[in-house]
Amino acid sequence: MDDWDLEVGSELTRDQRRQRYGGSLYGGIEPSASTPNVFIYTDPSVGETHGYNYDGWVEEDTIFQYTGEGRIGTQLMRMGNQAILNHQLDGRALRVFAANGIVAGTKKTKRQLYIGEFELDSHLSHFVADAPDDNEDPRSVFVFRLRPVGETFVRAEERCPNTSPPTSTRVEEAEVETWSEETEVEQSHVTSFERKPIESVTSLRREAELVGRYKKHLESQGHVIKSRKIYPAGAIQPLRVDLFDTTTEELCEAKGSTTRVQVRYAVGQLLDYSRHVDHKTLSVLLPTRPAEDLLGLLTGLGIVCVYETKKNLFKRIEPRDPTLDRIPPSDCSFEALIKFASTYDGYSQIAQEPENLVALYEPIRTEWRRSGSLPSWMGVDLLRGLLFMMYREDRWTGGFPYSSEEEKIEHQRPFREVLEAIREKFDV
Repeated sequence: MDDWDLEVGSELTRDQRRQRYGGSLYGGIEPSASTPNVFIYTDPSVGETHGYNYDGWVEEDTIFQYTGEGRIGTQLMRMGNQAILNHQLDGRALRVFAANGIVAGTKKTKRQLYIGEFELDSHLSHFVADAPDDNEDPRSVFVFRLRPVGETFVRAEERCPNTSPPTSTRVEEAEVETWSEETEVEQSHVTSFERKPIESVTSLRREAELVGRYKKHLESQGHVIKSRKIYPAGAIQPLRVDLFDTTTEELCEAKGSTTRVQVRYAVGQLLDYSRHVDHKTLSVLLPTRPAEDLLGLLTGLGIVCVYETKKNLFKRIEPRDPTLDRIPPSDCSFEALIKFASTYDGYSQIAQEPENLVALYEPIRTEWRRSGSLPSWMGVDLLRGLLFMMYREDRWTGGFPYSSEEEKIEHQRPFREVLEAIREKFDV
């Protein structure tokens, strides 16, 4: 029969439904060949065992989420999933039933409560989410968003424990989460967010401890270190950035080992995060110096490599800028050094006016004079801007009239210190 005459809140077993309206007995999504219906069965207690943690009412009971079919491997848009996606084109109604106990006198025949008729949400019909399959392997699943058509039966049992996905991407500032080395009160900073299936618990702990040490290192230099939570449109779980240096606007992803798998994983995460978070530079934080080929991978992609030389001490290797292929050697002539300094326009890159450039670098020069060394946190742009400013000052004063070889060496010494700092950034 084509006419639907079952009232919302009524019950049918699967066999009774098949006899009246068609469709198979056993699947979660059952299109009928004899009536214009697609039958959908939900049972939260069973769904959770298959990693289906997205099913149920969301958005104040205005949307019913339902995970597609396919229990092994990434789900495909075919068969039952395709029947839901194309139900309006096929002229079929989506009718949802919820398990409601066992039929008296039977061992396992379930009573099925008719919740009501639905259609795909016209704004966001479905989204793709992460969920383990029956082998506990990570994979992607479809989560359909069904909007009621007319009366529906709403129960607490069918409310989704997770929130519905945002329809537009948003980014929030967050505190960096680390694993204290003195106590184990805080868990690894990744466990509540992105699933990292290729990393062991030990690796995750090493990563979290590394993040904590690097955070303290940067904060000791006056940097403000936060994190970022990214809520992509159509996704349930947020992405979490390991570190975001708000002082330099650097986006950093950490890894607990320097294997090729981990470095490549970090690159992929940074490229994903960087689409959503405004930044100036990208960096990967590692526990030791990676292999030269992997170092080349990072710097070749414009990503800074930061690694721990010994506990609480870190080194940065900047991406190689093609314009810096001819960085003068440490023992170059002063004329060659000045020529190199003149190839960078500190006004356009750092500040528009000479007085602004001088004011910007005054605290840095004060610290340089006090400590005897340039601040380690200075990046290539700041170093080149400083060298440019020193070159301009030298030119304004007409050079230094040397009265001895010692005065000549002393005059050139700060120029060469800046040059050497630039060379160290590129590990040359």
